[in-house]
Amino acid sequence: FKVTPTGILDVLSKTGYFFYWLFDNLSILTKLKLINLDLDKQTKLAATFWFIGATLAILKLLIDLNKLLTAKQNQDPTKLDKSLDIKILNCYLNIISKVGDLFPSGQVSGIALKVLGRPFSETSVGFGGLVAAIIALKNSWDSA
Repeated sequence: FKVTPTGILDVLSKTGYFFYWLFDNLSILTKLKLINLDLDKQTKLAATFWFIGATLAILKLLIDLNKLLTAKQNQDPTKLDKSLDIKILNCYLNIISKVGDLFPSGQVSGIALKVLGRPFSETSVGFGGLVAAIIALKNSWDSA
């Protein structure tokens, strides 16, 4: 067992997504009036952990991309590995997907308002979510 920066970022990102899942489900149960919690607070907490999970995932993906690009640069020109190019493309797509996730999660959590002093436009939130969803569908299609 070896502790690496990418391993730590991966665990922290998945922990963020776990708490996103937890608070999102609590907000759904509250909306259905099965439990009595503050809906706005649960939704905001869910979006905050979504934002944290996506941000940490981006950091991990950037480290992965750096390793892949270094491997590509050190590759023997006479023996090109096409699978490396596919891994690099998928890494770029996953980064774009996570950046797309930052728009809706940053909007709902209020992070955009705190950091930028104004919320994201509804167009950017919708477009970010659309891009993330299309890439997620592409990844699901590829793994099927």
